[in-house]
Amino acid sequence: MNIKDFYLRCQNYFGNDAQRFIELLNEKATHGFFLNTCKSNKEDILSLIDFNYHSSGLNSNSYYTDSENIGKTLAYNLGLIYPQDVESSYFCEFLKGRDFKLIVDLCAAPGGKSTAAMAMLPEGSMMICNEPIKQRANILAENICKWGNANMMVTNNYPEDIAASGLSFDLIICDVPCSGEGMFRKDPKSIEEWSVGIIDKCCKLQREIVNAAWQCLRPGGLMVY
Repeated sequence: MNIKDFYLRCQNYFGNDAQRFIELLNEKATHGFFLNTCKSNKEDILSLIDFNYHSSGLNSNSYYTDSENIGKTLAYNLGLIYPQDVESSYFCEFLKGRDFKLIVDLCAAPGGKSTAAMAMLPEGSMMICNEPIKQRANILAENICKWGNANMMVTNNYPEDIAASGLSFDLIICDVPCSGEGMFRKDPKSIEEWSVGIIDKCCKLQREIVNAAWQCLRPGGLMVY
């Protein structure tokens, strides 16, 4: 990371609040998780969790904890919970009760938003969980299988290939590649990888993905970016 470039960008975006933003990036991260109530009821899932947790207040199935062992728990390995930042659960609550039948998550790996969104959609909804990068698609497939919803399938295509398929979707989820400041508190490697060049590359890629997504959104459908 070029520290000077990062500070300058923070000042340009946040002005007098730039220092506060940087302080927040240095605070200890909390860890969120989402319940798979399609597999079991909430009370039974929570009874298997052996660490302290609190409701996120953003979604009825979303919780946060200081524990870093979510991925090592029995509940996780049974596909009953999935690690997910609580902020990500807000858009899932927004989907609750909406009548979406065919959905695609264009950049789905490792699967958190796909699984959480599916829990909020009506019975009979079908979701394509897509990931262009093969290695990440394999991780995605493992997580979707563990989640256990037969109406979810994993594909390994570029967004423009899906646009060319002729399919038309009621809901398109675009969690596009980004510069990654949100990972600074969790992964020191993400700090080292940050650069203005990465931002420019991500910006170009984001435009390409949204352009492809727009072509396969049905009239009256919803794209979440």
